[in-house]
Amino acid sequence: GGGQRVLDALLILCKKGGVRILRESPVRSLKIRNGRVERLVTAIEELEAERYIVTTGGKSYPRTGSTGDGYRFAAQAGHTVVEPTPALVPVRTQETWVKLARGYNLRNVRLTVTVNGEKAEERFGEMEFTNFGVSGPIVMELSSRIPDWMARGTVRFSIDLKPALDLRQLSDRVVRAGALRDLVPGPLIPLILELSDVPSDKPAAYVSPEEQSDLATLLKNIVLTVNGLWGFNHAIVTRGGVSLREIEPGTMRSKLCDNLYFAGEVLDLNGPSGGFNLQICWSTGYVAGRAGHPEKAAPPA
Repeated sequence: GGGQRVLDALLILCKKGGVRILRESPVRSLKIRNGRVERLVTAIEELEAERYIVTTGGKSYPRTGSTGDGYRFAAQAGHTVVEPTPALVPVRTQETWVKLARGYNLRNVRLTVTVNGEKAEERFGEMEFTNFGVSGPIVMELSSRIPDWMARGTVRFSIDLKPALDLRQLSDRVVRAGALRDLVPGPLIPLILELSDVPSDKPAAYVSPEEQSDLATLLKNIVLTVNGLWGFNHAIVTRGGVSLREIEPGTMRSKLCDNLYFAGEVLDLNGPSGGFNLQICWSTGYVAGRAGHPEKAAPPA
């Protein structure tokens, strides 16, 4: 896939640049004296260099090797590490009925977040139900703010399946529909049945006005109670990391350690979904790499 092509391109560039890649030799620690890194201790040997760049990533997807080692190296150099938490991650809910429609992709829905009953945020777009809650682009974009909201009180999601219609228009649509299956996609019917008292095979002519009103209200307001996030295993990025106050933005160099640089997700820097987090990695890596070669550090004319 795309990831393999990116990796291949990077490996070709490394080969061209004479980069030596050491496998099976995890870094144990940095030896620091008088505000400089003297050497790097690996499981196999000790290495000396003029400059050191920490690009270990965050704690997301630990099976790829990003287990938070970079935070340890930063702390050895005296850096402040902002508590890492999962970001761009699926959300867990108290309600278990979500699994009735798991995997179904909801398009063009409106998601409203309330904290203690007060509206905190709103998103429009795609999301999906999972075994344990909800996921998808609009949910993941909100996920990094959920710990802060939960610290303030009860967090609820309200899903409007028909944001283009107001309640009255939707009630009319319910009346005109021959049955529930004419109103909502098949995969959602078990979930709607669970939440309403209307049998799926009940002809529209027999649905009472109260049932019509309740059904329209439900389609405009499916309520979920948030009870946390999935862990780092499912997070696309990490929120938190090496404090930006201790990094020179023009070079990515540590303000505490002369020949130490940081780039990528190990920094306390993350953005929304849509390529922003990859761009953070490319840009900070490029700046740190050029700064490490003074003859290249000046931008091209």
